[in-house]
Amino acid sequence: RITDKLDVNQAKLSLGFRTNITADSEEYYKLLVYNGILGGGIHSKLFRNVRENASLAYYIFSRLEKFKGLMVISSGIDADKREKAEEIILRQVKEISEGNISDYEFDSTLKSIETGINSLNDSQLQVVDFYLSQSITGGSDTLHSLTEKVMKVRKKDVAEVASRIKLDTVYFLTP
Repeated sequence: RITDKLDVNQAKLSLGFRTNITADSEEYYKLLVYNGILGGGIHSKLFRNVRENASLAYYIFSRLEKFKGLMVISSGIDADKREKAEEIILRQVKEISEGNISDYEFDSTLKSIETGINSLNDSQLQVVDFYLSQSITGGSDTLHSLTEKVMKVRKKDVAEVASRIKLDTVYFLTP
């Protein structure tokens, strides 16, 4: 747990997790879906439950660091709401590991990932970046095969991957 103070208007709460899954793992596709369900858009558990339902965050999302097997949840909150925000964030992580994933969350995530992969074709730089990361990890995926593998992921796969994700670091930047 790290707390820093700085002259900011909005506190920042970031939670770092070890996924122990890197981009060269066959389980990476399951992790992509997990991340989408957790914090990958307006359909995600973090957005709906922390930001919308509890009104605790100005923004909140999760992202993967695919080369190191890390996931970071980032949020902007009021400093006095830290404990409640952290509690609800961790509850969302636990919900997924227990298999509590709605059809809406799952289907919206798959569609979002598919759309995101397809949109890579709109930018030569993003296509180059994708294939560079494939080269770095020794992967052989194409955009098409990546989409196919993601679409084969099931809810039980996501819950199984979620059960192995461990909280490592909590960072809080406060006024």
